[in-house]
Order: sequence, then C-alpha cells, then structure tokens
Amino acid sequence: MDRDGRPADEEPWHRFLFECRESQERPLYASFRKRQSALWERYFEPFFKTVGYYPLYDLVTLIYRVFDIFRLFPDEEAALTKFLEVIKDFEGEGRNDLQAFLEFTTGGESEQSGWTIDVPSETPAVRIMSIHKSKGLEFPAVLFLAYGEGFQPSDFYLGEDASTAAGAAAGAPGFVWGSASAVLSRVFTSRVSAPGFARGSTSAAKARPLTVRVVKLNKNLEKADAKLSAIYREARSRDIVERLNRLYVGLTRAKAELHVIAVKGARDSYPFDLLNSAVEALHYELLGERRWASSRAKPPASPETRRTDSPDAEKYRVSGPFDLPPNRRESLGGENIRRGEIAHRIMAGLDFIRSGWEPDIAGVIRMLAPRESEAPLFEAAGRSLIRFFEDSPLRDLFLEKAGRRALREFDFCDSTGAVFRMDRVVIDPAAVTVIDFKTGAEAATPRQAEWEQGDREQVAAYVRILKDIFPEKSVRGVLAYIDMNRWEPVG
Repeated sequence: MDRDGRPADEEPWHRFLFECRESQERPLYASFRKRQSALWERYFEPFFKTVGYYPLYDLVTLIYRVFDIFRLFPDEEAALTKFLEVIKDFEGEGRNDLQAFLEFTTGGESEQSGWTIDVPSETPAVRIMSIHKSKGLEFPAVLFLAYGEGFQPSDFYLGEDASTAAGAAAGAPGFVWGSASAVLSRVFTSRVSAPGFARGSTSAAKARPLTVRVVKLNKNLEKADAKLSAIYREARSRDIVERLNRLYVGLTRAKAELHVIAVKGARDSYPFDLLNSAVEALHYELLGERRWASSRAKPPASPETRRTDSPDAEKYRVSGPFDLPPNRRESLGGENIRRGEIAHRIMAGLDFIRSGWEPDIAGVIRMLAPRESEAPLFEAAGRSLIRFFEDSPLRDLFLEKAGRRALREFDFCDSTGAVFRMDRVVIDPAAVTVIDFKTGAEAATPRQAEWEQGDREQVAAYVRILKDIFPEKSVRGVLAYIDMNRWEPVG
C-alpha cells in the first residue's frame, strides 16, 4: 500500500471484511476483485491466471517477491524459508499441483518432522513440541500450556471375546471393551503376532476365531442398563488414566523451572482443579504458606554464542510487481481452463476402448462422479474427445492388443533425476508412443507459433527419455490438439 501511495489505514479493510460477512458474499476474492479492481489487476491477477502454469515453487517465490514478505515479516524468515523447502521436497516427489499440495498439508499426509526448523545446538532457541514428542527429554526450563480437557465418548464401543483378546487367558469369561479404534488395533496386533501368522494369510484367523460385539452408547443410554453403564464407566476410567499420564509427562520435563500457562474456559474443570490443589499443597509444604511463588533456583543462562570471524553477508532481495511471460491460458478464461483439466482427467481414466468411444467416455465420467455444477463441463469435454478421436488415425492407440500396455499420467525421470509426467504412453512389443494432449482453440496472437514450438520441444524431450528407458524399441511422439482438431508426429 505504501509503495502504491495508498493510505495504510486498516479501518477500510475491516469494514470491507465486515460487510462481506454481513452480506455473505462468496467467494471473498470475487468481492475484492469487484471493489478493488486496480489492486487486483496489479497484484493478484497475474497469479490468478497462472496457477497450474507456473511450478508451485516458482509461484510462491514470486508471491514473496511481489508482497515483499521477508521485509514485512523479518522475524519469520526461518519459517518462510522452511515453507519453500517443504514445497521443494513436495515437487521432488513428482507432484506440482496446488490442490494436491493443499491436501498434502491439511490431510495428515505430511509428517510433522518435515516442517521442523533445524537450528544449531549452540543457537539459543525455544523448542516447541507435543507432550508425546517430549517423552524421555529434560530441559532447564519448560513452559507448559494447559487447556481444558473433558471426556469425549466414542459413538461405538467394541467388545472382544476375552478368550481371544490379546493378553487374556484362554477361556476367560466375558468381553474386553474399548473404543472401536483401540479394540481394532489390539485385534490386529494379536493376529499379526500369532504363531505361524504370515501377512496375507488367514491361517491365524482360522485358528483363533474372533467374536466382537458392537454397542452404540452415550451418556443417556448408559443410564438405562447396568451392563451398559459398566462399559461406559470403564471407558471413562481409561480416558482419565490416559489424560493423567499425559499431564504427568508434561509436568516432569523441567529440571529447574516450570511455568504453567492455563487457558481455562467457563465450563472447564480438568486439569485446572487438579493443578490448583497440587500446586497449593506443594507451596504449603515447601514455604509454609498458601500462595503462589516462583522457584528460587534459576537455571543458568546459556552463554550467547555468535560467530565473530567474519561479518554477516548482506541480503539481496528483489521486490515489487512483475510481468509474467504471456501464456495461452490467459486467452482461455477460467471455464475453458477447467474444461481442459477435466479432459485430461477423463483421458487418464481411459485405458482402452472396448465398447466404443461414446459409451466408454460416458463410463469414465460416471466413475469420476463430477459435482452437479461441473456436469456440463464434463459433458462438453467428453464430446470434444469423442469428436477428435473417433475418426482419427490416433484411435488405434486406444485399442487393446496382445502385449500392449498403456500408462496414463505416469511419471518418468530423465538422466538428471528430473521428473516428467506424461499424459499417455503406449508400450507395444516393438514400439513406444507418447501422446501429449493439448486443449484450447488457436489464439489470435503472433505467439501461437512460439507456443506450439514449445509443445514440440516438450514432446521431443519425452521421446529422448523414453529412448533411454526402452533402448530396444522404436519411440515416437504425438501432439494431439483436441479443440483445434489436428495432430502432428514428433521425433
């Protein structure tokens, strides 16, 4: 804002967000584009047009540059750099899609250790970790964050026959009850460790038949029956023990100084009731008075270490708006870009044509189960594919033949380790054909020829990679321009 000579007053932006919330304007970026068209064109439109065109790493570094992120958040430099490292590792696995990365970061696929910022041991830093990660470790000083916890009953409880339960004596009466996840984990462990058990076999399961009862239970239902009440109380007791174990671990990591920071809701009781009584009793025993006090023994301060043999290098960063190189996606529009992505998804689901182009394409679309709002785009993409391939000489590459394999959206590495995802590779006994699908009508721009030459070079690179992988086979490439209704051989 300062760079554009605009006032950096926060009040108009707060009002904008409040008005959008009141009017339920969705999506928020569309409201911003409408009300702040100049800002949108200058700072956001280039990114909006090129998502999926630029590699994800390059896109994020450009965002850092445009918004001068490092200057705005100098204390977060390590975290911002680590974020780029995570993206680089993600791309190293052959994935380069923004949506896939968002799913990777939010769906539990990414390991927590991958986001850890490693610092030298002599660097004075605060280590942040979960209670589970802190087991077996000790520190001079610990800040323990306590939040309100309560019993969260499971919807379903499983009871395993005690005679077959892990650790139970044969013939023991009754059932061993627990939450569904706990019982299933115990059952799996006992089956895998059974004598003579081999992964993929059923011998152990046949030798030890499993009897499981399933109970749907809540606080109201447990009052109706004594047996149900016993199951509920046992589950509650297990939960209390687990919470006490976690609390014990958290409170015993400090060597000399422990600070407990509690965030207590109006209805929270645990662990605050326990902490209050324990701390008050401890202070009364040590100090003879009931009041809060800090430990008189302070941990020694860590000596500050800093390299003095050479000065820190100056940082060079470029910031400010930039012009992205023009690309054909800009002339397509959002709907046509999405239709092209859908066409690739349909072709990825098609191995061979068996019943005919129309029924087989329709079957792939049904399998993809598009949302109702996108059904017309899927139908339009399907019609374009049928119209292009049904009478094309390329249709032979979709026929099932003896010894033929078809790899779709498959990743290949070149001699340097770079990963390339190819749309369709047809492997025959004596030949290999790679097909690259292109969508979008011919653009009214002098750069069209330049773009098509880039397409040829891309497929030619694919051909070179496949020749290295299949040296005994002939390799050719094909560019298929779906919406232009033409194709050309490459290599």
